Amino acid sequence: MIEGSARRKTGLVRRGPALLLFGGILATALLFSACGRAPQDHRLQGVVLDTGYHLTLHGDLDVPRLEVAIESELVQQAARWTAFGQAMASWRRPGVLPGMSPPSPWPDVLGHAWLVDRLHQRLQGEGLDEFLVEVGGIRRGQGAWWVALPGEDRRLELDDEALASLVWRDAERRQRLSVVADSALEALSLAWRWQAETFPEHAVSWSHPALWVVTTPAGTDERMSGAMATRLGAQEEGADPASGAY
Repeated sequence: MIEGSARRKTGLVRRGPALLLFGGILATALLFSACGRAPQDHRLQGVVLDTGYHLTLHGDLDVPRLEVAIESELVQQAARWTAFGQAMASWRRPGVLPGMSPPSPWPDVLGHAWLVDRLHQRLQGEGLDEFLVEVGGIRRGQGAWWVALPGEDRRLELDDEALASLVWRDAERRQRLSVVADSALEALSLAWRWQAETFPEHAVSWSHPALWVVTTPAGTDERMSGAMATRLGAQEEGADPASGAY
């Protein structure tokens, strides 16, 4: 899960209630002059695939029409993912593949990343050029958005990019690996691949912005790629124009 995302503006709506498929879409056109925000931000939220989703759209938009389009896309893609999961479950039944090991169940986070990319594609098709999509903590932005790294105050800018994080526990260690890539599925796949490297010293050479944090009772240690160090270093030098993070 990722805890918070951001843009040139600020604010991320809180999660909706846990419904079976998804909650109703809450769309609010916000006038944020008192908070220093632009007046054309629209935020939508609900529940899909047993997790929360949040959309932040920017511009002079036909919000009622977009509500219908997004809800239709959510229903369609959730049904596809559910059918895929059921098909995979049928392959795991004993005797279906004699002499072969059945495939492991697909993790929920894969469905979240897949849905982020599908929603991104749909919103582009609707003509939007500035928006941020988040499903289950995985984010992807169109345009430049400041996003908070999970579990900490640091943030970075996504510029037509996605951010995915893995969080897991190993004995007394809590580990978190965050990766930036062009799409949500690419970011997640890179995080899985690098997770197998067991906190490597050579993380600085990774090709994408990545941050690995390990927390133990004795303290916190981290590794990051050169690309991530550059981004976080730019923030520390005052390159971040945002007053908050999504």
